[in-house]
Amino acid sequence: MAFCFRDRIQLASSIVKVSTRFVNENCPVILLQIAIFIVMCIFVIVWVFEALGFYSMGEPSYEEHSLPFQHFQSTW
Repeated sequence: MAFCFRDRIQLASSIVKVSTRFVNENCPVILLQIAIFIVMCIFVIVWVFEALGFYSMGEPSYEEHSLPFQHFQSTW
């Protein structure tokens, strides 16, 4: 069975060799994934704070106002 799949095994072996050579020559490629994870965590944290900010703005009132975005009652 190994003899029948010899070409595929050689192809897979050469693909692994080329990919390891690429990673060894371009080490910052590994850091890119970590950076993307950190940026996404920061994005989620900012999104949660924005959602909490919108939630804490108060109850919207549905009456006519003279100024735009005056729907929320200010606590000032």
